Amino acid sequence: MYKYLFTILFSLFFISCKNQIGTAKPPELIGTEQILQMHKKLALDEQIGIEAFLNRKGWGNMERTGSGLYIFPRPTANSHSIPIKYGDTVVFSAKIFLLNGTKIFDGIQTVIIGKTEIIQGLREALGRVRYGENAFLVVPSHLAFGFSGDGDAVPPYATLIYELNIRNKN
Repeated sequence: MYKYLFTILFSLFFISCKNQIGTAKPPELIGTEQILQMHKKLALDEQIGIEAFLNRKGWGNMERTGSGLYIFPRPTANSHSIPIKYGDTVVFSAKIFLLNGTKIFDGIQTVIIGKTEIIQGLREALGRVRYGENAFLVVPSHLAFGFSGDGDAVPPYATLIYELNIRNKN
């Protein structure tokens, strides 16, 4: 008798589990158009954040390049009229911040233009400044580490603020 009762209970349990599993809907796939719309919204939100930052800092006179990089070169008494070009070894000090003010780097960097792997926004900026100049940069995420961040200090979709001091050419 217990064997018969056990078989009935097991059958009911199995049938009820099967019905619950069988009625679950698969997740809907996100289409290309939805992904594009999400990226457009993120880009617009980032642009609004950048403009608010520039207004707070009084940096409304920064040049915006076609790529979206904001740059404000500041010639110094030590500035040379020598532009930085492909193959040059450039030494500069950099302070890098997130828009919220979190400092993520403060130190000296040495790069060989066109050979050292650097973010696109910094590469573009170094092509626009001269030896001995200082510059402020606002680098949108698509010119920095994009939707993935750097896996460490830079979160996904992060705008970076640079304070650069380019050393003179030796």
